[in-house]
Parts: sequence; C-alpha cells; structure tokens
Amino acid sequence: MFKKIILFMAVLWFAGDAFATDTSLDCKLPKLKGAFNAVVKNDGTMNRSIEVTFKTTPAPSVATTVVQACVKSAVASNSSIDALGAAWVGEAPVRLSGGKSYFAYVSDLKKYKFM
Repeated sequence: MFKKIILFMAVLWFAGDAFATDTSLDCKLPKLKGAFNAVVKNDGTMNRSIEVTFKTTPAPSVATTVVQACVKSAVASNSSIDALGAAWVGEAPVRLSGGKSYFAYVSDLKKYKFM
C-alpha cells in the first residue's frame, strides 16, 4: 500500500510539473535586448502571467512599452488565454505609465487594458 501511495504522489508531482511551466518569451524588442528578461508563467490553466524583470529601474514609459510588447507577443501565440503582465526589478514592482501596475489581455472581451 505504501508503494502505491508513493507512486501516486510521484505521478501527481510530475504531472503538475508538466502543466506548470515557465517559458522564456521573445518580446520582439531588439533595441532593448539584454535590458530585461521576460518569462511566461503557466499555471496549467488558460491564464498566463508575464513577468518582465529589468536589470535596472526603467522609466515608466519604457516599462510600459516592454510589458505591452511581451503581453501582445504571448497573446499572438494563443488569443484564447487571459494574460497579465507586470514589470519588476529584482523583487520590487515597477510602475507602468499612469501609475498602473499591470497590463492585461481579457480573452472574453478580446481587449487589452491597464490595471
């Protein structure tokens, strides 16, 4: 019985890893290459979190441009997902233009919006 429980837990652990993945994202901004790293966090649902991490604190306009490009790039590959993008420097959030924290795509509405 103990072996069956261990096997079941191992299957769940590996299955969870198969669905919950982080993928590097090409935001198609060659002029800013190296200034940031973009990752799509996939939790196994139809929701995606796009985390853009900068090496140094960017101006809000730059952060906004990059986050928008990254969210749009993620949505271009699958427009049926909901996506939420945010900018960071290390563990600290970076504000986007207008004092907003996030740029999102809502698949039901087929619209982008700041939050």
